[in-house]
This record gives sequence, C-alpha cells and structure tokens, in this order.
Amino acid sequence: MKSWLRTLIVWPTALAALIVGAGAADAQPGGPDQVAVHYINVDQGSAALLEFPCGAILIDAGGRTSASTTHLIGYLNAFFARRIDLGRRLDAIFLSHNHQDHDRALLRVAQTFRVGGYVHNGQARGAASGASRMLAHAASASPRIPVRAITEVEVAAAGTAGVGGPIVDPLACARVDPRIRVLSGGYGANPGWRSGEFRNPNNHSLVVRVDYGEASFLFTGDLELTGIATLLSRYSGTRALDVDVYVAGHHGADNGTTLQFANAMTPEVAVISMGPPIQIGGGSAWKHGHPRRSTVELLEGVISRPRAAPITVMVAEGSENFRALDHPLTDAIYATGWDGDIVVSAGADGVFRVVTIP
Repeated sequence: MKSWLRTLIVWPTALAALIVGAGAADAQPGGPDQVAVHYINVDQGSAALLEFPCGAILIDAGGRTSASTTHLIGYLNAFFARRIDLGRRLDAIFLSHNHQDHDRALLRVAQTFRVGGYVHNGQARGAASGASRMLAHAASASPRIPVRAITEVEVAAAGTAGVGGPIVDPLACARVDPRIRVLSGGYGANPGWRSGEFRNPNNHSLVVRVDYGEASFLFTGDLELTGIATLLSRYSGTRALDVDVYVAGHHGADNGTTLQFANAMTPEVAVISMGPPIQIGGGSAWKHGHPRRSTVELLEGVISRPRAAPITVMVAEGSENFRALDHPLTDAIYATGWDGDIVVSAGADGVFRVVTIP
C-alpha cells in the first residue's frame, strides 16, 4: 500500500558508480529489511532479479544475443559472490511468456544456479524454445525442480487475491515477509478476444505483483491492449494494480501501457527493459520502435517523482519506419537502454533508492 509521505531518493549515476564499484550486482540493499530489484541490461529483452534478506527470485531471462546471456550470467555470479548466504540459489524463476527476449537464457541460468521452483503460464511452444528446454531440465534435474503452470482458470478461482502458494511465494523472511502473487496467467480458452489477439503469446503473459512492506512492484511481461483491458476489468474497484514501481509493458511499446492502466497503477517509478535505441537489426529496440515516445509521455503524465537530474534520451516515433527523437526527461523513468543496469531498492517503509550503472 502506498504512503504519500515517503521520499524517493535517486542516486546520481556518478555517486552510484562509487557506491557499487564493479557493477550494480554489488549494490547493497542497505540493511536487513530491504528489497532490491535488479533490472539487468540484457539488450532487447527482460530479466529482473529480486533480492530479499532471505532469498532471491528471477523474473524472465531473455535477451537478443549471446552477449546478453553472458552479461546476465556474469551479473548473477557477481550477485551470489556478494550474497554467499544464499548458496547460489534462486528460490523461484518466473517466465512471463514463451518468447526469446524473455526466455533465451532460461536454461543457462537453471544449469548454472540452483533453482527452487519454476513458474510459467502453461504455454511452452516449440521443442527448441527456452521455455520447453526449461521444462525438460526441471524434470531431469536432481533434485527435480518443482513446476507450477498458472492458467486463467486458477487465477479466476482465486478471485481478486491473486495466485500464491509455496512455489509462487517461496520466501518467508524473518522480519518482513515478501508477498508474491500472480494476477494473470495463460488462457486455455478464448475469453472473447479476436482470434489474432488470442493467438498472440504476449496476451498470455504472467502478471506478477510483489509486495515488501509498503513497497510494491508490478511485472506484466509483454501484455498488450486486449490483455490489459481484461486485467483492468478483473481488478476494477480493487487496489490490486495500485503499485509503486512498474516495469513498462512490452519494452515500452505503444501497446504495452494505456492511460487507464497507468491511472490504476499510479506508479512512482517506471523502468523500461529494452536495448539501445540505435539503428541495428536482428530484433533490436530500433527495429521494434522501443520505447515509443507516446508511452514515455504517458508515463510522464502519471509519475510525480523526479530523476536525480534531467537527461535527454532517445525515443521512437512512427508505426513502421521509426524515427529516433531526442526527448528531455525529468521524471523517474529509467530504461536499461539509456541507463544500463538499474537497481531499485526499498525498505519496508517504502522509501526508494535508484542506482544506475551504465
């Protein structure tokens, strides 16, 4: 739940670099009652490491190239070198949906580190996909990795509370107990969408809400307009979507965030996970037009917190042949393509700090 008396503290990049040394993986959460969410720069993709006093989980493990996988594994190695108390164990891995920019490094992560559980949307398409390889690994690993497929049938049965349980919410820290819930899952039957929207894996993305005391975070994968509308309808009249930190859906695309959705969340900080907005091919941010200018401006309209200092960033405009535009930015909107690795930490009182590592 939000407390409007809280203060957001944003570290200037130069100071942050002095604090964390070799990289954001070394950023100390700041005490025994802290959560730190590491938004790892995996180029055009998504990977977020959630660090708690008693454990860690990973949401997505994607990327555009082998270099992004190398960076992710290196980041996790550095993290576990600092948090030796965790024994190189991820208490859970969540996969939002089966696309390369979210699952490319999934198997590599599971083979490199200990994994307590795997949560996905029940739609592992293609034998060679990262999601399918992860399921095969979970079944053959010793010990076997518990798997939980979250479908809309289960989400609907949970009402507005979201789906929990020991695999979804595996942590029980002594002083502050994190709360992890899945608010949307994979659809087995068409809920009334157009056929193309139902076939689109993005609309089946897991939606994960994480609460730590007064601090709250929302992850929506690549959920698009139809999925967002259904999500809003389900939780209308509740505060289930009212959060502090929002990972902008679909890498900042114009179909990943709507004004109604932003107004329901009222986020204080937004993070966009995407690649550098430069003219390169092969599934790059440039090719997809991420992040879109309209999305950044929409977020500026609802975020009241500032960055440490104004900057000028590059955004995309257009529908297919995108134009790159310089955009002055003063609000607390961060992006891996602009800022590098990003760590958002908070105490149980909901006081935030943001560290960026270019």
